[in-house]
Amino acid sequence: MLYVGRFTPRILGVTVFITLLLIYTPLHYSIAVYALEEGEYKRIVVHAPAVSEVSGREVGAILNITITVTPGNGKIFVSTTPLSMIDMQASARIAVLVACRLLKINPFKYNFYFEINAPALIVGGPSAGAALTIGVFSLLSNIPLRKDVMITGMINPDGTIGPVGGIVTKLKAAADYGVKVFLIPLGQRYTTVKKVETRKIGPIVEQIVRVERVDVVEYGRKLGVKVIEVGSITNAIKYFTGYEIPEPRNLTEPKIPEALNERLRENTQQSLNTVKSLISELKRETPLEVRSYLREATRLLNLAIKSIDRGDYYTALSYLFNSKIHLYFIRYYVRVGSGESLERIVGEVENYINYVEEVVHSINVSNILLLEIVSAASWRVRVAKDLLDKAKDSLKSGDYRTALENLAFAYARAETALDWLKLIVPLESILFDYNSFKRIVESYLYEARTVVAYARTVIEEMGLTSQLYNLLSQAVNNLSWAEEALNGGDLYLALEASCNSIVYATSALSLAVTSREALQYQFEHSRSEALKTINMVQQYNVTPVASTLYYMRAKAEVDPVTAIILYKMSAIHANTILSLILLGSGGRVVVEKPEVPLKTPTPAKPPTPTITPTVKQPIKLDRENILVLALSAIAVAIVILALRSIIVMRRERTVYY
Repeated sequence: MLYVGRFTPRILGVTVFITLLLIYTPLHYSIAVYALEEGEYKRIVVHAPAVSEVSGREVGAILNITITVTPGNGKIFVSTTPLSMIDMQASARIAVLVACRLLKINPFKYNFYFEINAPALIVGGPSAGAALTIGVFSLLSNIPLRKDVMITGMINPDGTIGPVGGIVTKLKAAADYGVKVFLIPLGQRYTTVKKVETRKIGPIVEQIVRVERVDVVEYGRKLGVKVIEVGSITNAIKYFTGYEIPEPRNLTEPKIPEALNERLRENTQQSLNTVKSLISELKRETPLEVRSYLREATRLLNLAIKSIDRGDYYTALSYLFNSKIHLYFIRYYVRVGSGESLERIVGEVENYINYVEEVVHSINVSNILLLEIVSAASWRVRVAKDLLDKAKDSLKSGDYRTALENLAFAYARAETALDWLKLIVPLESILFDYNSFKRIVESYLYEARTVVAYARTVIEEMGLTSQLYNLLSQAVNNLSWAEEALNGGDLYLALEASCNSIVYATSALSLAVTSREALQYQFEHSRSEALKTINMVQQYNVTPVASTLYYMRAKAEVDPVTAIILYKMSAIHANTILSLILLGSGGRVVVEKPEVPLKTPTPAKPPTPTITPTVKQPIKLDRENILVLALSAIAVAIVILALRSIIVMRRERTVYY
């Protein structure tokens, strides 16, 4: 039920600030939004199912959620009664973010108050997020909600509905409350419940826990409730309001400007020549025990050539980049085998990374094209530095395999930073306001903190798979880099690392449900959002370079998980450009090529050993000499086996150029 009145706000909880910028694409439609005057308020009460703890037992419960909005500056207050075992702040923040995005409303114009009342202590994860979002949407749009519809599901920042637990228990509580339509996250129709059977054998009481599979749709039918799976908040709004949000039409696939495409072709040809030359050279030098890495580098080269034939130069560069990692690894291995110290190679890689960092920092950024490229290059330098630090740690601990691998990866990654700077071509771009840019960076960093904390809460409750753990780890690492960069005044790295943190965290949330149907939905949704955002930027006669390249790379990717990540990268980068256009000065300029050296050396060849001829002397093979030779042979065999264990490298790397 909606209420409108005058209001003197009272603090309901801890103050937090919602991000100004909307990370994902707004939809093309308009809804009349009631404008609040100073002192006015609007209020709505919505309900959501939950799991409560009563006498040590988990039971279904219905939350009463009162949402109030007033004129303000983007503050959010949350109060829970009784005190919740979970933090509702993240759910409330993301609910406001998503609802305001759908309505194209600036959240800094309002303050939001959430009062959540439950009959008992609430347990579990942030499963009321979708309900909070729908409540805020209804409150701001004046569209009423059906009282016989209820939803359980967390809300992801891109508007998708995330997985939750306790669905069977919540469904029973909703049915008892009189609900006729119950919405659940896509992919969670089939779930499991634990049933405890008690048997008494004499004085002994035995409890047996059995796990049963439940078809939630069929179970709902028995309760008189229609259970429907929904993938996004827009789907859910349709069932709550009868209002179907229209999708934009006539979207066009992005194209790369001719000047930029020509530079990509030149970069590709240079990398192609380097890889071919290294493979030809290393065929003669590569020891038998590292031949498999040469074969892998050759396989990646062949994939790159196929991409070149299609005119997909960015994908080709990604394959060549991965090929270089293997080849540089072999080169370093050969150098160490020739007597060169690992410490010397570490110094060489470190000097090169420092040089690249100096070049990147020398670029004077004043327009959107330079911002895109310098931000991308700054992040690649930061990755290279992190890999170098890991190589040093591995060297200290005696883990030479990891040291060599990270050194090769670090050098190749630093090269890509310089290659990105080569993409600065004479294109028309738009000037941006630095203060607006700084505000965007701070907002993105705040959003990254929110999403990472949210993802940790959800995923740790569900249980970490290795894939989700890796994504979450990358989100945490990038968040740390963003914090470090902002404190150090490097806004370009702070922006790029924040974007990456958000993407990895939201990808982990999106992939938490592993059903084929849910994965396909996430794939289509992320692709669609990227395409929408790029088209919106193109309306201003601007090509979002990074977004377009990531989008094209995602289209060529065969692994759906990697494609989802790349599509999300594309969407968030395009939205950054869109925000700068809307908040910036709007002046246009033709970008000039920077006057900086862009050398790209490759790892040095191993030194050629000097061989001094010696006169062979006959060896007297007495028992003592035979024993020495036998022990020496055993030692050599041990060394060879150790070296073979050192150089085991992953065949596939899901890293992009």
